Amino acid sequence: MKGLRKISDHIYEIGITIGPDIPLNVYMINGPKMAVVIDSGINSMFSDFMHALSTNNIAGGHLKYILHTHSHHDHIGSNYQLIEATGCEVIAPKAYAHWHSDFEKHYQEFARTFPLIFPDTAELRDEVLSILDQPHQVAGYSIEGSKYDLGDEVLLEAFAFSGHMQEEMGWFEHNSKTMILGDVITLMDIPFIHGHVDVSGYRSSLRKLSQLISQLDIQQFLFAHFEPMVPVQMIDLIDQASKYLDRIDHIIFESLQSSPLTLKQLWEGVCDRMQKQREFRSLSTVDAHVKELNSQGKLNIEEDGMISMI
Repeated sequence: MKGLRKISDHIYEIGITIGPDIPLNVYMINGPKMAVVIDSGINSMFSDFMHALSTNNIAGGHLKYILHTHSHHDHIGSNYQLIEATGCEVIAPKAYAHWHSDFEKHYQEFARTFPLIFPDTAELRDEVLSILDQPHQVAGYSIEGSKYDLGDEVLLEAFAFSGHMQEEMGWFEHNSKTMILGDVITLMDIPFIHGHVDVSGYRSSLRKLSQLISQLDIQQFLFAHFEPMVPVQMIDLIDQASKYLDRIDHIIFESLQSSPLTLKQLWEGVCDRMQKQREFRSLSTVDAHVKELNSQGKLNIEEDGMISMI
C-alpha cells in the first residue's frame, strides 16, 4: 500500500500496488476555485480519494472534474463512486467515451479484439471488469489545448498523444511545470507486454514528449505506473521505449525469415522470445506492428491472413 503523497503545493499522488508489483498512481490537483482528479484508478481506491479529500480539508463539492488520461479499466474504476459522492463530472477522450457507459463494449473491444484466440471466459471477464465500479456518463471530451483554471495560477492544459491507445491525454500543470501522464510510455519490465495499438503514433508521441521538455520547460513528470522523473530521466525512458519498439520489429522480421506465419503463430513466437505472457495486450501489440510494417511495404499480409516477408 503506497497511500497519499504530497508532490507539490497543489498536487497529491494517491498510489497503490497492483499485480506483480506494478504501481498504480492517480493524482488530485487542488486550487482555490476547484479541485480535479486525474484518473480514478480501480474501484477499491475510492476510499483513498475520500481520505485525500478529508486530509486536505477539501469539501466534496470542491472536486469538479475527473480528467482522464485515457479510458482503460485501471484508470476509470472509481468514477461512479466519486460522481455519487461529490457530484463531479467526467472528462475523457471522445473515441473511448462509450467504454465508460457500456462495460460490455469496453471488455469486448479491449480484451477480445481477436475472439477466436481469446474466448469469453469467466477468468478474462473478471480480470477486466472486477476493478470497475459502475457504468457512468462522460460529461465532456478532452482535446489538445483543453484548459482548466483551478485558481491561484494553477492551470491544467491537455496535450494529445497516441500509441497505447488511439487517443490519450497528458495534463500539464503550468504553475509547477509538471506533466502528468497515463500510459503514453508503457511499462517494459513486467511479465506481459503492456500493450500499444498504434506503432507510428507511439513513435510520434515519444518525439513529441522530447520536444515538449524544452518547449514547456517541464521540471517533473508524473506517471500512472512509474515513479516521478526529472527531464534527464525522462529522456532516458523515451530512449528505452524507442528501442523497445525496435526490438519488437526486429523479432517479427527474424520470426518470418524461414516461412510465413499466422498472426497467432507470430504472436506466440514474439511473446516467447521476449519471455512475456501470451495474453490479449501482447496480441494487439503484435498485430499493430504487423499492420504498421505492412503499410511501410516491409511485410505482406495475404488474403488468407498469412504474414510473410516481402
